[in-house]
Amino acid sequence: PGFPDMPGVDAEAHALERIIPGSYLLPRPTRDSVLSLLPRYQVMHFAGTRQVDTTDPAASYLVLYDYRTAPLTIADIAALQLPGGMAYLSAGDASVGGPLVVDEGIHLAGALSEAGYQHVISYLWNIPDALAGRVATEFHRALTQDGTQSPEPSVAAAALHQVVRRLRAEYPNT
Repeated sequence: PGFPDMPGVDAEAHALERIIPGSYLLPRPTRDSVLSLLPRYQVMHFAGTRQVDTTDPAASYLVLYDYRTAPLTIADIAALQLPGGMAYLSAGDASVGGPLVVDEGIHLAGALSEAGYQHVISYLWNIPDALAGRVATEFHRALTQDGTQSPEPSVAAAALHQVVRRLRAEYPNT
């Protein structure tokens, strides 16, 4: 509520639900539901947006359904102790703190790493919704051997490299 529609998010989420064996799509994520589910899954994928607090970067938050009353902040995430695995942020420039704090090391991707994820994938700039969904889908296909096995986070770097190279070849002037 209060943010522009993001039609690509639903399409991306449903595509990944079909690709990733044992996945769980959280239909209306809230602070409490996300915090309770993060420790249960080795792989976390967030498709959406976040808000940056330029005066207090640790107060920046994911835009979930209850963000107005119970925001899930970067500080909340960094305080978690997660069992490892991988987080994928399809949330625009989620590894940047914001234009007024460009030298700040406090951002969503860093918080997930601090919480225990060994592999964190995040964009450094905003990309079009449809392209973000395509990158995520192709990446998770590679991570799951086209949906035939559970995600293998240890091959995340190679999988992402393959997807990016393919897309660069397809769109050489972008």
